[in-house]
Amino acid sequence: MSPLQRHLINLEMIADDISMLDESELMSDEHLQLLKRYKSELATLNELASSETESAFKSLIQKSVLSTLVDSRQMLLIHLKLIEYIQTFTTADAKIQSILTTRFDSNSDKYLELLQTKAIRAKSQLKTVAMAMGKVDYEKFTQFLSLNQDEWLWDVLKARY
Repeated sequence: MSPLQRHLINLEMIADDISMLDESELMSDEHLQLLKRYKSELATLNELASSETESAFKSLIQKSVLSTLVDSRQMLLIHLKLIEYIQTFTTADAKIQSILTTRFDSNSDKYLELLQTKAIRAKSQLKTVAMAMGKVDYEKFTQFLSLNQDEWLWDVLKARY
């Protein structure tokens, strides 16, 4: 079994773990950890795929569950960017909520402003990539990784950011 196939199988296993999460566990620490592992495997797959021709990559990916999601090496990079923006947003948002609920003091205003800017920038970048990707591909991506929350829906993303 080639290293590419191993990483494809790892990605499928992580995706299965994500799909088995209950609705209440979505965007929890466990879900975010799985997304982090998925991103790591995807980055490794991208590195390995860079030495393959596009047609060799496509023939390999066709045998995978990912075939409906990733149809080219470029799509790997797009998925990596989307996951990175989602992680940046969720991390910044969690820190914002922590400041607002537990430890708001005189120094918090500046830090809160920086975090809000970071969250808005991540969401804006996500929207830019998602719009370039197209509604169908973006919705496949969000469904595959169980990003069913309102903030990740196409219509909400398109309208707000």
